[in-house]
Amino acid sequence: MWWKLKKIIDDENQIVYRYSRENDELDGEIAFDRETKMFCCIKLASGDTERGVKWFYPHLWRTISKENAPEEHFIAIG
Repeated sequence: MWWKLKKIIDDENQIVYRYSRENDELDGEIAFDRETKMFCCIKLASGDTERGVKWFYPHLWRTISKENAPEEHFIAIG
């Protein structure tokens, strides 16, 4: 399984990524609240589910916290 990410917002309140799951469309959006450290799916990517995106959050947390929220990123697992 893989996800592609592209950062569209990075300010003092939040980080927002467009994302795709198993394709290059970047048609989903996920926001990370810097204060609460919580994720919110603004729009599911095609082929994704609520359960699937929640499973993805820990991988995205690592990208934000350990890799300093890069502008673009590719995550592959499995």
